[in-house]
Amino acid sequence: MKKSKIISLEKFNDWLDKNREYVNLGSTDGKAGWNLKLNYKNKPFECGCGEVHKFIPDHTKIWWRRTLTDGKMILQEPSCTYICYIEIVGIFVSNFETIFSANKFSSDPKKSYNNYLNFMILIENKKI
Repeated sequence: MKKSKIISLEKFNDWLDKNREYVNLGSTDGKAGWNLKLNYKNKPFECGCGEVHKFIPDHTKIWWRRTLTDGKMILQEPSCTYICYIEIVGIFVSNFETIFSANKFSSDPKKSYNNYLNFMILIENKKI
C-alpha cells in the first residue's frame, strides 16, 4: 500500500468543493452496493490515524461514493476520527488506495466544528 497524504479537514473540504463538477455523481445514502459487499468485503485501507482498517460493508461509514462504480469513495472506520478519500486500483485484483486522509477534529474546537460543519454541508447538499 502506498502511504496516504494527511491533510487538514479544511484542505479536504477545499478539494471537494473545487472538484465538485468531477465528483458530483455521488450517492450519500451510506449504503454499500452489492458490488462493494461482494467484491471488497474485508479489503484493507490505510488511514491517516496510522492504522490499516478493513472495509466491512455494514460497519464502515461511507460518507460518499461515486454511483458509476469508478471506485472513488470517502470512508471512515466508525471508531476513528479520520475520513479517507479512497480510490479502487488494479485490473484483475483490486485494492483500496487511500489518496488522502483528514482528521475531523483539530486542537482548536471552534475550527474543528466549523470545518466539520462545512464537510457536512458539502455532503448533505450533494455538492460532491
